[in-house]
Amino acid sequence: MGTGNPKTMSGWQSLMEEAPGFVKGGGGTKIYRRRVRPEDLSCQYCLYAKGRKCTLPECMCIDERIEAGGMPISVILEALCKGDNLEFRERCKNLMHREGEKFMQYRDSFHERRFEQVVLNERIRDRTLLAVVFLLTADQDLWRTVKPDIVNNMTVRFSSIRLNGIGETGYTLYGGAKDLYLGTKTLCLNDLADSEIVDREAFELIVTAMAIKRYGMEVLRNRKDGKK
Repeated sequence: MGTGNPKTMSGWQSLMEEAPGFVKGGGGTKIYRRRVRPEDLSCQYCLYAKGRKCTLPECMCIDERIEAGGMPISVILEALCKGDNLEFRERCKNLMHREGEKFMQYRDSFHERRFEQVVLNERIRDRTLLAVVFLLTADQDLWRTVKPDIVNNMTVRFSSIRLNGIGETGYTLYGGAKDLYLGTKTLCLNDLADSEIVDREAFELIVTAMAIKRYGMEVLRNRKDGKK
């Protein structure tokens, strides 16, 4: 599977590779440990917490807190939505402050079934591929179109895909998936910042895919919204 040359990586994709200690999907050594509880990772036990503020640029326990289900969505968004593009950061900020709505989840129950069935059948563990499949399975017509061009070991032949009969959101999700997979520049930060180019639903799905690529599928199971 090709994940693209980092030197040609699109701006929004490179945001996922900036964090200290970032390990690309599929790499590194897995250390098995007992499953921790959210309360075990409370900031009150952290040496870097001063009062209610963290002195680090990013929480060093973010992966463990997501896995335990105790990571506020706002912290995940703050870690992802960095960079110099103020409009993009503002759009992410709007997601943080939206009340009464869930975020970082499937588009609908059909999306959930499609995605989890593919992950189960193909035993996908690579975070980049998980993020790509998350976007491609979010739209039924898009998934039907691209599925024949996904071959051995879930290799996506983007050069062979011909998009026909899919809606505007499907095209946007396809562009996001291609950028994640190949490091292309179908979408740029300015596109993601513009609600007339990338609508709210597509934006939320793409940001969720960014989180999956960086932190894994656990973000879909992390239900804490950060409110006290």
